[in-house]
Amino acid sequence: YEIASCLVGSEMCIRDSVTRLKTRVKVIAATAIVSATAAVGGVATSGNFEARADDGNYVSFGDSIPSNPTQIQLSAQANDQLRSQLRIPEVVPGHCALGKDNFPNRIGHDADIETDNYTCAASPAAAEHPHNFRSQVDAALHEGKLNNKTRLVSVFFGFNDVYQNTNLPFEEHKALFVNTIVDQINRIRQAAPNARIVVGGYPDLTDENNNICPTNLFGVASHVYGGGWSPVQDFVRDWQRSAAEKAGVPYLDMMAEINAANNNNGCTDNPHRLSASLVDDQEHNLWAHLTADGNQFYADKVRSYMA
Repeated sequence: YEIASCLVGSEMCIRDSVTRLKTRVKVIAATAIVSATAAVGGVATSGNFEARADDGNYVSFGDSIPSNPTQIQLSAQANDQLRSQLRIPEVVPGHCALGKDNFPNRIGHDADIETDNYTCAASPAAAEHPHNFRSQVDAALHEGKLNNKTRLVSVFFGFNDVYQNTNLPFEEHKALFVNTIVDQINRIRQAAPNARIVVGGYPDLTDENNNICPTNLFGVASHVYGGGWSPVQDFVRDWQRSAAEKAGVPYLDMMAEINAANNNNGCTDNPHRLSASLVDDQEHNLWAHLTADGNQFYADKVRSYMA
């Protein structure tokens, strides 16, 4: 059975794509622990960017794209002994490990504005999780970080909702995601009425031929058939765009910005590519996430919406 032969809108085919994708993710992630640990030269610290409080603040919600921890941080987060041996800073109670280099921190630095980052690797928007979108908004409200002076809020969720709640019919699954995003944005609006809010997406991880690129070293990328990756990327993008439209906020379509056709994703030989492959010689923290240049690119795009 070929996933690439899926008919558009075929729920059975899409659900089969998700099942195959879950298996691929587990295999790739196991390899990534070794490769990411070897690739990162130092251990990034956790924390938010602090600036003058009277200039307002920027609040970030989402998953590993805006949190961007290292694999070492993720491993140590769940292992007290490892954390002490590696001297990794304690994670603030109620928060998750944050990489030192992520696009929210770059926004804080470039705009000289306080950045409050509630994001968490592997967090979904709608599925049950200790750091899902509702929980992140709860934390920001509890700490008073959503207020009249808040100038910008970014929301990046999607991929981690795909492999959860899979017992739901496809359209119900989409509706749950979309309505959760809208409900939480409405809560944000009530608390921070002057803030600009933007929903963002992910880079295209393929070579546009439904192949993913596990390695990208010395200007040469490997290409491996990606199974259900392309259709899953497409419907996550649709979910995100639909949520932004229903909430009445802009959608930052990063698949349109970072892809093989633009010669800037992990399948290209561009030395300044914006996203990484699994094993990549460009500076990055996590496989298939943003490179250092990618963090700056996202920072500039997201910052452009600031009030």
